[in-house]
Amino acid sequence: MKTSFPLRSTLLLGMRGMAAYAWHAAVLGYNDPEVDAWFVKGLVEMAKDHSAEEWLGLLMEFGGINLACMALLDKSKYNYIRYSSSNNCTFNSRTRSFHRSNRS
Repeated sequence: MKTSFPLRSTLLLGMRGMAAYAWHAAVLGYNDPEVDAWFVKGLVEMAKDHSAEEWLGLLMEFGGINLACMALLDKSKYNYIRYSSSNNCTFNSRTRSFHRSNRS
């Protein structure tokens, strides 16, 4: 049980970071159902007792999903920068839409 606490905490803190990445991507209009589903899976698995080997397996699986989430955020930022700079636009995160600027 003592071994599982740091591993459980590692998963929790990792999911907290991934939530920030996923939220930023969502604000820019991008999401990934696989990433969203892993939030549910991760929370369910944290409520269970696992051996150290099982925790390490979950953390490795989470690492792959977290990498996919970071790639999603990179894609959303790239498209945001590309679209807004080429069309002289700004992005309103509240309405999740682009607006043309009146700059010359």
